[in-house]
Amino acid sequence: MGGYEAALIVCFNTSIMTKPKWYLYIIQCCDKSFYTGITINVARRFEAHCGKGQAGAKYVRTRRPLKLVYQTKIGIQSLAMKVERKIKSLPKSKKEMLVAGALDIKAIIKMVQKKGNRSRPLNPPKGDL
Repeated sequence: MGGYEAALIVCFNTSIMTKPKWYLYIIQCCDKSFYTGITINVARRFEAHCGKGQAGAKYVRTRRPLKLVYQTKIGIQSLAMKVERKIKSLPKSKKEMLVAGALDIKAIIKMVQKKGNRSRPLNPPKGDL
């Protein structure tokens, strides 16, 4: 096997094995509200939110100018989605603490990981018939 074929195989194999890293971000709108989202490219997604097209979230379109106030790498998409959902459910005061660094994202990640690891029976118990 020549050098070209070996390089092609190595490149092909690493692209299959490498999963994109997902990031959680928080945008502060002009009315001081927060918008939380996930993406694999924060800069591109923030530009989409700030742009005039339809690529940004409907929520932020009428709340410009926007400010990116928080971003952190989460890892896999499923975990990022769970963390996003949890943060969206937090009161504004907790989101402000997260943005200010007074609340650690690791605590939220642990919370959603514990929640997802509950053991459930495969077959729900049947009632007396």
